[in-house]
Amino acid sequence: MNNSKQTIEINLTSKDKYKNPYNENKLSTKLTEYIQEECKGIPYNCQIELIFNLHFELTKPEKVKLINMVRSHFGNEISENMVYHDSLFKKDFFLFIFGCLFIAISTGIQEDFPISSEIILIIGWVGVWEVIYSLFFSDYKARLKIKRLRQLTNSKITFNNKTIEK
Repeated sequence: MNNSKQTIEINLTSKDKYKNPYNENKLSTKLTEYIQEECKGIPYNCQIELIFNLHFELTKPEKVKLINMVRSHFGNEISENMVYHDSLFKKDFFLFIFGCLFIAISTGIQEDFPISSEIILIIGWVGVWEVIYSLFFSDYKARLKIKRLRQLTNSKITFNNKTIEK
């Protein structure tokens, strides 16, 4: 396991840059998109550190609030992705059952209705194949996304105060 640390630097010039314009208790969409974009290429098994370079003063409670906003945002993203993942799992489960049922039905009517049997067999195998594809490809992408979001939720967050150069 790789225990290296990767850093993402975030330069903030004012408080309104990290706050959502519609709810100041939520993280800015642009900031979250930037953080996720900067994660590209970072291994999934290392620690991420978010370094906020501040060009203004933040009090200790404001820093704690910003840390909580980051953790809350990515934690909520995990929850949303888990709900989606669970609904896909239920769909795949039923699709697999129906696919197997169609395959069984096709073998039962093969002698009496050979053409219908082949059509039902194809439908059954398509259902089973869709579940296999989802399990190995779609599900894998979703699990990687959740893993990345967990990295960000558990990231170390530090602050640097910078002076504005004139």
